[in-house]
Amino acid sequence: MNFSLKAAATILLASFASSIYGQSKLNSSKSELKSERSSGRQSYSSSHRHGSYRDESFDPFFFEAFMFVTYYSMVGNYAAEEHLGNDLTPYPYFNGTAGNYLTLDEYTAPPKPVRIDVDNKFMIGDDNVLGNRLNISLRPFKYAYLQADYLQLAEVYSNSSKLSRLSVFNFDFCYDRLRFSQFNLGWTIGVTYVANDVNRAGFTFGLNASAFLGGNFSLNGVTRWSIINACNVNQFDVNLKYHFGWFYTSIGYENLKIASPSYNFLTVGFGLYL
Repeated sequence: MNFSLKAAATILLASFASSIYGQSKLNSSKSELKSERSSGRQSYSSSHRHGSYRDESFDPFFFEAFMFVTYYSMVGNYAAEEHLGNDLTPYPYFNGTAGNYLTLDEYTAPPKPVRIDVDNKFMIGDDNVLGNRLNISLRPFKYAYLQADYLQLAEVYSNSSKLSRLSVFNFDFCYDRLRFSQFNLGWTIGVTYVANDVNRAGFTFGLNASAFLGGNFSLNGVTRWSIINACNVNQFDVNLKYHFGWFYTSIGYENLKIASPSYNFLTVGFGLYL
């Protein structure tokens, strides 16, 4: 009997602890992002003390070679790579086959000079966490574009009416390195800012790709890596879109790692091209 009571008490305590942990997931992310850390300052001081030794061994040839390889890897050779000259389409599948880019001689009318992409996703997650992501891309010309992204997360405590919120903003410069008719691949650099009572920002690097599968379907992926206050703030999204004219619907999966906690979501969304 005593054994049964102890076992029952242990199970209840474990369930209670698990419930408390699940309720505090967003708060854990916020607490870690706000915590004071000194490792970055120490590593800077150490590197500064030994900087003179590295400067003495600096070789301009290797620096120029590195910059040459980096430039052609990240930007490309416009004289040799014809796909870099492809024009932006008004919207994917506007002619039944092309995605985001098309060669100029395939147009039946002058290409649209400016395009605005608007995307919104509803996010249904585990551990009582819900979210919404609004993304707006401004494409003033075919070579590069600007992107603003607003992510709002909310966690509902299972045994109370309390609500925890976390807002994440991304501001990126975006460049598509590959611009084929059925496939594009690019990179982004920018800033990720975590609001609410965190109020911290960090540098962000990301990759994105879109493959146009035919039948008005496209498979799309986006990933961002950022470090804020020595904590990882990583975002990964993959989704399948169905396009019809200027609009589309989407379904997909998104994973977020905000400090130690990780979040998984089913996403359902829609978008349009202006």
